[in-house]
Amino acid sequence: MDRSLEANALDLRALNLRAALLRHLDRPDDALAQLAQTAQRTDPLDVRLLAERWLVTRDAGDARP
Repeated sequence: MDRSLEANALDLRALNLRAALLRHLDRPDDALAQLAQTAQRTDPLDVRLLAERWLVTRDAGDARP
């Protein structure tokens, strides 16, 4: 995945997939850091980003921009 991101560092799908993988590996802090960086560098209103943030925290406030 890192090679994919080297080729296109702003690929929202790959960045969100990385956060999902971190979440599945029980690394929620790393997943949230990845999502925060993605929101800062790309589209903070991306629906996949918001959904993944909610899946990490289970906080309804995180599902909103």
